[in-house]
Amino acid sequence: MDFKAKLLAEMAKKRKAVSSLEVKDGNAKFVRGADLETRRNQEYEAKQEELAKKKKLAQPDLNEGWENELQTAMKVIGKEMDKAVVEGTADSATRHDIALPKGYEEDNWKSIEHMSTLLGVGE
Repeated sequence: MDFKAKLLAEMAKKRKAVSSLEVKDGNAKFVRGADLETRRNQEYEAKQEELAKKKKLAQPDLNEGWENELQTAMKVIGKEMDKAVVEGTADSATRHDIALPKGYEEDNWKSIEHMSTLLGVGE
């Protein structure tokens, strides 16, 4: 598009925007400055509201995850469990099994018993 076409398109766009504000007094046409300012303020406020909505949607909830991380973790786990139920993998018998090394339970209980004897020592 050449310069002349761009200029004519921009002029037509501005004429269309101002045409609703024109006041005819006999043969003269004019636009009130107050009407223009009112329209600019309305457009500005509309843009600000739109930006505020976009920011609110884009910004995560600040309290969630910072204030109580346990609740957030529980929500994530709940969503995963719901997904597993929907997909049909929730009833798998070995889904949550953990492979522990041999002798883990015996060694673990021994260390717990040893630590429990140390409770209260040195007080």
